[in-house]
Amino acid sequence: MTKIKSIVVDTFTAFQKNEILEKWEKGKAQLDDWKDYGTDIVLFARRINDLGFNCVAVLGYEGSGKSFGMKTLLPGTNLWYNADNKNPTWLGGKQEYGTKTQPTKYMVIPKTYDDVINHIKLLKSKDMFDENPIAFFLAHIEDYKSANGQQRQRLKTFGKLANKVNVEDMFNVCYYTDVRREGDKVNFQLRTQNNGWDTCRSNEGMHTTAYIPNDYKLIIDAIENY
Repeated sequence: MTKIKSIVVDTFTAFQKNEILEKWEKGKAQLDDWKDYGTDIVLFARRINDLGFNCVAVLGYEGSGKSFGMKTLLPGTNLWYNADNKNPTWLGGKQEYGTKTQPTKYMVIPKTYDDVINHIKLLKSKDMFDENPIAFFLAHIEDYKSANGQQRQRLKTFGKLANKVNVEDMFNVCYYTDVRREGDKVNFQLRTQNNGWDTCRSNEGMHTTAYIPNDYKLIIDAIENY
């Protein structure tokens, strides 16, 4: 039986929106009643880590290719926790994951962090995961000014926690998406190292270049061979 090697949580931003929108719909939230949603991200990432996953972050603006990196993963080896409730945008994606209205067993559309945790625990109880699984956490980024006025980038969170701690510390590796136009062609890449004003990083020697193809299979191989 083919084991599940990786999961993709797509995206943190969707979970945060779901939480606050649910409160607004129930009339239980005020405009000034934002909780520290970064806390939920940190706790969720810690729970995934405690379940034995090697945690990897892929951060970038909307439409910059975060989900597209799943295209290279071997069929039957990845679970897509599609919190954004969107359809695959790459050739072959619908055959593997289905659609948001008719998902296959490799796509789950969770509403909460607990939905993901409970599903993982269920599959682990059935011994369906590889012994060294990898979790890709996808999230949007935001621009902000540091205390000294420097323009920087980080994982986007609602609430105030992002001003207090670095959420990205919860991840072993953190990539940033990079989109470059070459004539009529758009090239989607991932940056592997910090540029001085963001939270991007990877282990020394894991990659030989500052930019790599937007290829999650390549990342899994790099982690396994490190």
